[in-house]
Amino acid sequence: MDHLDKMEILQILSMEKYIPARKLAEKSKIGEKTLRKRMKELKEELERNGASIEIKHGQGYRLKVEKPKQFLQWEKRLQESEQKVPNTPRERIRYILLLLLSSTSYVKREMIGDFLYISEQSVSQLLKYVEFIFEKYDLALEKKSRYGMRVRGHEFSKRQCIMNHYLLTGSDWRLLDQKVCAERVSRGDILSDIIMEERLSFTELALKYFIDYIYVTERRIRHGFCIETCTDKNIDEENMQIAERILLQLKKRGVGVSLKKAEIAYTALYLQGNCIQQMDGAVTKNMVIDERIDSLTEEILKSIYCTYQVEMRGNLNLRMYLNRHMVSLDIRLTYGIAVKNPLLQEIKEKYFFPYLLASQAAVVLKGHYKKSLSEDEISYLAMIFEAEHLQNGDRQKKSKVLLVCATGKISARFLLLSLQKKFSGSIDQIELCSLYELEQRDLKEFDYIFSTVPIDKKVNIPIIILHDFGTQLELAKVQKAMDHSYIQRFFKKEFFFTDVSGETKEEVIKELCRRVGQIRPLPEDFCESVLFRESMGSTDFGNMMAIPHPYEKKLKDNLVCAAVLKRPVLWQINQVQLVILSALNGSQGSEIQKFFEMVSKLMLRKDLIDEIIREQAYETLCDILERM
Repeated sequence: MDHLDKMEILQILSMEKYIPARKLAEKSKIGEKTLRKRMKELKEELERNGASIEIKHGQGYRLKVEKPKQFLQWEKRLQESEQKVPNTPRERIRYILLLLLSSTSYVKREMIGDFLYISEQSVSQLLKYVEFIFEKYDLALEKKSRYGMRVRGHEFSKRQCIMNHYLLTGSDWRLLDQKVCAERVSRGDILSDIIMEERLSFTELALKYFIDYIYVTERRIRHGFCIETCTDKNIDEENMQIAERILLQLKKRGVGVSLKKAEIAYTALYLQGNCIQQMDGAVTKNMVIDERIDSLTEEILKSIYCTYQVEMRGNLNLRMYLNRHMVSLDIRLTYGIAVKNPLLQEIKEKYFFPYLLASQAAVVLKGHYKKSLSEDEISYLAMIFEAEHLQNGDRQKKSKVLLVCATGKISARFLLLSLQKKFSGSIDQIELCSLYELEQRDLKEFDYIFSTVPIDKKVNIPIIILHDFGTQLELAKVQKAMDHSYIQRFFKKEFFFTDVSGETKEEVIKELCRRVGQIRPLPEDFCESVLFRESMGSTDFGNMMAIPHPYEKKLKDNLVCAAVLKRPVLWQINQVQLVILSALNGSQGSEIQKFFEMVSKLMLRKDLIDEIIREQAYETLCDILERM
């Protein structure tokens, strides 16, 4: 029963000698059945605190105080700790999480429902979310008929779950924030002194979470929840020694930690997962990157290449940087240790393409660890990819152009030089030929044909017709034509749909695959591959847009399908109404990278996405992409 409810009933009882159950229920604004339950709970608590409730047939209830001093002390404590029953889904989920994590015995659904004043059906719905959270930490609900349920899993995982959901254990779930803050500050001051003595280097956030870990550890141990065993053989011996010294100093200064070997080992794992280093930077032990970590890094780089055609496998510096990062990330993913990145939002807004690459790395890691990476972890990987991009510069492949000219050699030479001067940043080479010579040329090595005359020959590359090439207006038209032909190479009108409906992302993806399949053949497992990729990590990143794609290469040529849905669909995290389904074969790596960079820029522009959704026109999509 909530403290406020207890106080309300006590106040009503204290004002009258006897009060009938019906009248007490009316004044308390509850039903008589609920009242009887509350009165039973209150009676038991009062008897432990110097008072009791008398029940007289025909007259009702009466409060009787036998030990006034004891009763007044209890009533004062009740007033100081008055809190409301959780009444939002978020508050209720947190309450159930902590109740289950703090209980040493089975917890019944009825007890949860009675405390929260919600139906059994509502409790079941909340428990689905609770179980989903527990799965992230390798925890599970053990359910036993007539007994209830309890949490099964490792104590270290339970502590991580408590930390990551801002829950603090205790006999009462409603701890006063003021008291919590004071205890944390106290533990933080003690830890800061010890860290300075040990000459350890923590980032500000790493120190904050280490303080939280020690605080939660102390409270769990105080209530009988200890780590008894540790089977991990990858704990660094130096970190074990540091952890033992820290816990010993905490113990000496009155902090209720344990010096059991298992507690020391998991404290060392926490330090190892947060890359704690000596202040003087002295290397006391080699950093050994085992074959398992390096193979995982290779798999990440291969997956990024297959999906986005960004080739980084030969970049040794990047590979080693990723390997070093993976050593600590391996610990965090294995044991559910969370980190925060204060630059998360800035990275998503300013460096979205590196974030997209990092999201693909997260797909590989989820397949390996069976755990999803948080946005904070993804953003740290994005920082590594962006740093590599800045270090190596823009290595985008330039175009090769064939210039077909029916005028004299001097005029043709003038056009060639004008083109080279104007488009030196995007054209690598221009070759001249006449209309007659065009019949004999192998066009596979060229990206565009610029011509001053109409061309009747069937070719598979874009043709840009030139007129008065000397004017700035004509130059601008050429640039726009190059951009337009590039965009139309990927976004074809027959694969632009505006009347797609579905209640879920799975229904939308299946409908898009069905429609594409009516226009061109698709492999039988194409749709399943797209759905599997979504299950490994959603492709909705906000602003009403998603970019699903197959898990692996499925087509011999490129496919891009753009669709505006009739109504927004909750994809996984965000609402989505513009879907760009892509399957790219990788024959033109730099072009594909440019495509994804363009799409990632579009994802950051909600105003442009809204325009595409509003206009529902293929021409609008192409025009917006050209502007970008």
